[in-house]
Amino acid sequence: MLFDSHAHYNDVRFSEDVHEVLGSMQENNVEYIMNACSSMDEIPYILELSEKYDFLYASVGVHPHEVENMSENDIDALREYAKHPKVKAIGEIGLDYYYDNSPRDLQKKWFTRQLELAYELNLPVIIHDRDAHRDCLDILNKSKVRDCGGVFHCYSGSSEMLNEVLDLGLYVAFGGTLTFKKSQRPVEAASVAPLDKILIETD
Repeated sequence: MLFDSHAHYNDVRFSEDVHEVLGSMQENNVEYIMNACSSMDEIPYILELSEKYDFLYASVGVHPHEVENMSENDIDALREYAKHPKVKAIGEIGLDYYYDNSPRDLQKKWFTRQLELAYELNLPVIIHDRDAHRDCLDILNKSKVRDCGGVFHCYSGSSEMLNEVLDLGLYVAFGGTLTFKKSQRPVEAASVAPLDKILIETD
C-alpha cells in the first residue's frame, strides 16, 4: 500500500487525462493521495476531485508564491473550506526565497498566520521551504506546530537541519529532486532520516 503525500492533480497538465490517471491508482497499489493546494482559486476544483474519489484527500492553503495579495478574508475562507470532510491539512504553506514571487515580509506574515490557523483547526501542515531554511525554522520554532504536526515537502535541507525538523515532530518527504546529480544535501539527509519519519510524494 502506497500513500502519495503530495500531488497536484488539479494541475493543468492533467486537464486531459486526470480521471484516467486517478482511475488507475488503486490497481497500482496507491491507496491514498493528498492533493495539495497552492492558491485560493484552485480550492473548489480540488474539493470537487476529492469528492469523486474515496482515496483522494485535500489540503487548503496558500503557497508563498501566491501570498502577495492575501488578506484576512482569505484566512476566513480557508477556515470555512477546512470544514469539508475531505480536507485533512493546511498547505502548502511556507517560504520560497528562490523565486521570490512574493515579498519576503509577506511570505513570513502569511506563513505565520496559516500556521496559527492550522493550530486552531488541529490540522497538520504541508510546508514548502526553498532557500529559506533559517527563516522557515525560526518561524516554526515560534509556532505551535508541535501540537498539530506536519511534513516538510520536497525536503532540500541538510542532515543537520533535519535534526531540527524532527525535533519539531515533523515528517519529511523527498521528491524527484533527490535524483538530481547536484542534490548532495538531500541525499545525505535521506540517508540518515529515520524510516518512520519519511513520507513519499510525487509532487
